[in-house]
Amino acid sequence: MTASRIRLGLFVFMAALLFVLRPAAPDVPSPAGVKTKHSLPIKARAGPVFAIGGGSANDCYVEFARLSGGSEGYIVVLPHANFNPPKVAAEDVACFRELGVGRVDAILPGDGRSIPADATAVFLSGGRQKRLMARLKEPLPEVSGKAQATDTLLKQLVAFHRQGKLVGGTSAGAAALANPMIAGWTQDDEAELQEGLGFVSELVDTHTDARPWRLDRLRKAAARLKVVGIALPECGGVYIRDGKMRAVGDPVLIYRLPGKGFSGFEPLRLHFGEERALAN
Repeated sequence: MTASRIRLGLFVFMAALLFVLRPAAPDVPSPAGVKTKHSLPIKARAGPVFAIGGGSANDCYVEFARLSGGSEGYIVVLPHANFNPPKVAAEDVACFRELGVGRVDAILPGDGRSIPADATAVFLSGGRQKRLMARLKEPLPEVSGKAQATDTLLKQLVAFHRQGKLVGGTSAGAAALANPMIAGWTQDDEAELQEGLGFVSELVDTHTDARPWRLDRLRKAAARLKVVGIALPECGGVYIRDGKMRAVGDPVLIYRLPGKGFSGFEPLRLHFGEERALAN
């Protein structure tokens, strides 16, 4: 056997060994108890979802108020993402009341309260995604002497959504609707991905008009995960239900997967009222 063949054999053997010993992709446990890898976000859907890019009292809030039931609706605000929950909760509650929603309430971190069974919608205020997920996972205190250490607002929110009820959010509250969610930046200036709520399998980024550098972050992360990316401006949002998304407010950008007639991640602009199937 020649020396070149021996070297070739050793190279093939080492390549195969490295492939077998390669580290596995990190798992992201979903709130529903289903583990999913970063490259395989959860596909299951339950109730409708409304993601807003930021801002306040814009067309998206008007539409969310209408979808919640209007004068017959009952919105519960969860301000857990914010550094000042009482302040942002008071603002969101006042906004939805002014928009004619019948009942609006807020559950603050540490309240120990549960999501009311008769609520028609839950709204997640803006702030930080990591803070939101951490606070939602905090155990609820004992009620009437009965330990509820295993109960959390996160579990209640998942159950609420599974009942087919509306869950929406703005800014951090919108980004956290996905799983994985964009939680910030890595040291390599790429999207930091962490566990999110998993109510949508698309990747969501917000404030993309005021912070246009986030567009490239979203595009690269969506391409890496092989999922659709949704870029939301501060006065724009998407309503997702039954496999379709509808744009509300300012135009939103959708980074589509490669398909018929185009290659790569080409952005599609959706204007107010336009609807598109989620499967491209």
